[in-house]
Amino acid sequence: MAYKSRKEKFRTQSNLYTHKISYTVSETVDLPNGMTVEKPKIVWWRWAALYESSMTSTTKVTGYDSTVDSQWCVHRVSNDPFMSMTFDTSAIIRLDNDDKTEYHIKNIDKATTDNGVHIITLTTKLNQTPDTSNNSGNSGGGYY
Repeated sequence: MAYKSRKEKFRTQSNLYTHKISYTVSETVDLPNGMTVEKPKIVWWRWAALYESSMTSTTKVTGYDSTVDSQWCVHRVSNDPFMSMTFDTSAIIRLDNDDKTEYHIKNIDKATTDNGVHIITLTTKLNQTPDTSNNSGNSGGGYY
């Protein structure tokens, strides 16, 4: 068995793509009570695989921080939106229907061949919404 590079393995093994990466935009929705709220609307989605970060893949990314950044692998397809995408930090990317965590594109290593793969570096931005569902009234559990 010949040696295969990591990109070659991701190009040929489709069983590695188990995560769903989706591009969302905010849509203003009018509620019946007269209020308006912004809800995320999925524009498109693709299957993605977690790309194991290494020193050679992360040195290309300026300011790579392993606590908030992760790298993902996505197949290139015809009419691929990643080929025309730039580093638009306002673009919100979501993974696996997780509505709590917003990801923003930090870097794209675009595929150079027709059946290649894109290596996308995403950085997280957690929504800071407090959980008010547990109103038990006690203040235990904290460190003093």
